[in-house]
Amino acid sequence: MKTQWNLDVLYKGFSDPAYEEDLKKAEAAYGTLHEAVTMDDEDPAKKIEAILLAEENISALFGKLGNYIGFRQSTNTKDGQVMAEMARLMRLRASGAEDYAAARKILGQAKDVNALAEKSPVIADYKALVKEAKREAAHLLSDEVESMIASMNMTGGAAWGQLQSFLSSTVKVDYRDQMVSLSEVRNLAYSADVKEREDAYAAELASYEKIQDGIAFSLNNIKNQVTMLSRKRGYDSPLGHSGRAAGLPQISPEKGRDPGRSERAPLL
Repeated sequence: MKTQWNLDVLYKGFSDPAYEEDLKKAEAAYGTLHEAVTMDDEDPAKKIEAILLAEENISALFGKLGNYIGFRQSTNTKDGQVMAEMARLMRLRASGAEDYAAARKILGQAKDVNALAEKSPVIADYKALVKEAKREAAHLLSDEVESMIASMNMTGGAAWGQLQSFLSSTVKVDYRDQMVSLSEVRNLAYSADVKEREDAYAAELASYEKIQDGIAFSLNNIKNQVTMLSRKRGYDSPLGHSGRAAGLPQISPEKGRDPGRSERAPLL
């Protein structure tokens, strides 16, 4: 089974000039976002448009950079250079967290989004996002606190997540007297051979005994962080927080579907 693939369509390596160039563009994009959130309020449509374009650029660059690093990491979680580049990208994202929070609040305070959309094709394209930002605005903390959360997440939930990924990707599975990776044995779940699927499943379950304590410790700390932040942001539960982030209607055991939202919010 192949555990590597050709990523040249993204970058030819961390030494690829295009990789460093995109990192510089990402840093500059956060500078552009800062300029957008600090613009005067004389023309709300112009300010919101500038924020949306800056966020669009940041999303595209971080998507490409993050995918490349993530794909490299998924095939070798022991690669020190990959871990260093992931930390570098996370620091860059954390550095822009304060401006990102400010941008979310500005979008959340937008008045008459439909009228603004008529003035700007950009706002029209992202009208659903702006409306969702208005619903989320009440759950944002101060810009400084949001920046601190993003910085601390690098050694908090994100770090525990990396440990969980490391353990699950490096554990060796004893399958039919051969030592294979967890990914290899999981892929056998799609085998046409019933016996092969059964043996693979039994081997997978047995392999978890080697890493169950570390995995449980990691997941518990991730859940604790998510629960704490959800409460601080004013959500009833992490499920409510995740549902809102995904654009789903609010659901509670007592009241059922939120009557205030008759339709599911569009996903972007």
